Amino acid sequence: MNLIESSILLSNGNHLEINFSSDPTTGPNTHFIQKPTLDELEKQYIEYVLAETRGQVGGSNGEADVLGIKRTTLNARMKKLGISPGSFRD
Repeated sequence: MNLIESSILLSNGNHLEINFSSDPTTGPNTHFIQKPTLDELEKQYIEYVLAETRGQVGGSNGEADVLGIKRTTLNARMKKLGISPGSFRD
């Protein structure tokens, strides 16, 4: 099992604890990484695809088409997550 997998399995709550090394003189070298929420991950992905489609939500090769969902569903998710397609247009 690699470091990330074991850290995910052993972490509690919203923080990922990664123990990179254990030094007997200083104790464990643990770093905390905030785990993103599902909404945060969805927002990042929608923004990524919006950038790739240059802000085109509907139509052929628009974001909804790329994501395989209805344009109205995508618009509702974007509204919920506070995403404006206008900032991704050239």
